[in-house]
Amino acid sequence: MYSINQNKFISKCTIGSENECWNYVGYLDKDRYDIFDGYRAHRIAYFLRNGKFDQSHLVLHICDNRCCVNPNHLYLGNHLDNMQDRYDRNRIANGENNGWSILTDADVLSILDMINDDQFTIVDQISEYFNCSNHPIYRILSGQNWTHITDNFNLVELRKKIIIIGNPKLTEMDVIDIKMRLKHGESPMKIYKDYSEIISNYTIYDIKNGRSWKNIHV
Repeated sequence: MYSINQNKFISKCTIGSENECWNYVGYLDKDRYDIFDGYRAHRIAYFLRNGKFDQSHLVLHICDNRCCVNPNHLYLGNHLDNMQDRYDRNRIANGENNGWSILTDADVLSILDMINDDQFTIVDQISEYFNCSNHPIYRILSGQNWTHITDNFNLVELRKKIIIIGNPKLTEMDVIDIKMRLKHGESPMKIYKDYSEIISNYTIYDIKNGRSWKNIHV
């Protein structure tokens, strides 16, 4: 699964007691996770303790420390588990303080700069690179979100550089977001404002009342 030098990996970790965070010191990727030999360090740490696991699963932290590689602080989960964890830890407002978005100020600035430099040509490339749905990219380029950053760019010109493949539509991650927010008491109309570009307000109520996306449970 992973072909690594275990001694080399351990030499880059600050190992303490079994309850403390063990920080890996190395290169950070775009999501601010440590990287060892091309792999995220915390996934390697989980593998070394527990052996082979389904690569579709996320390795999550109970300590909220992305640099931590203490196997006692790691567990397997999925995107729903990750979003629930973010809500429970109150990592949820504008810009990078909004826990419903996985993007940071630096991410948004990078997105706009990379579009301007022709490194991205389609929205799907951006969402894949930053591990998010297309929806937040649409809102950035339309000037509806992250205005403290986008006001410094000519969004009209940037939109001309980007091709949107197909019609914008809800993804599974969007539906998890919507259902999670409904679950915790956010009003359908408030949620609709964040998705008004791609759905009608009736869609939010259909999701709320179980008339659509019944396969997604939160």
